Amino acid sequence: MKLSKRQARVNWILEHADAIKEARQKYQCPDGCRSQCRNGATCAISSYGGWGFWAQAFRLAEIKCEPMNYWSGSKPTPSTSISMGIAEYICSNAPGELL
Repeated sequence: MKLSKRQARVNWILEHADAIKEARQKYQCPDGCRSQCRNGATCAISSYGGWGFWAQAFRLAEIKCEPMNYWSGSKPTPSTSISMGIAEYICSNAPGELL
C-alpha cells in the first residue's frame, strides 16, 4: 500500500524527532518576542512561507513546529511558516520526494 505524502512526512518526522527537536532550539527569540509575533514574515525565528503541508504532518506527529500565519507582499495571500531551525533541518535532510 502506497503512503500518502502527508503520512510519509509524518513517518519521517517521527524517525527524526530528536534531531528536529534539537533543530527547533537553534533559533531563540531575541527578546521573548514569540508571544507578540502575529506574522511569520516579520518574526525573527520563523521560516519563509509555504510550510502548511509540513505543519499538518507535525500536528499529526504531535511534535511542535511553531506554525505561524505568513503574510507578505503588496497583495498578500496567506501562507504558513514554521520554526526556522526545523525548516533548515528539513531542507538539509529530508528526501526530495517529501519536499
